[in-house]
Amino acid sequence: MSSTSEFIYNVSQLLFQFVIDEFMTVVKPIVIKTKKNVVSCEGQEGEASHPKVFLKVAGNACCPYCGKVFEKNAD
Repeated sequence: MSSTSEFIYNVSQLLFQFVIDEFMTVVKPIVIKTKKNVVSCEGQEGEASHPKVFLKVAGNACCPYCGKVFEKNAD
């Protein structure tokens, strides 16, 4: 990865985390505990669904569509 693309990636991750932090102060997220390293999310059934995304869980991961938080169990 070039230094420019790495910089853009890092900035986008910081902005994403800022948005998530602000969102979580307003709405209590759905937290799902998991032992998996990679999870998928499709939102809720019906109108609250979204395209399926795969998230890498390293501590925790947040779905960019619905805000579900996946937390890695220590067990």
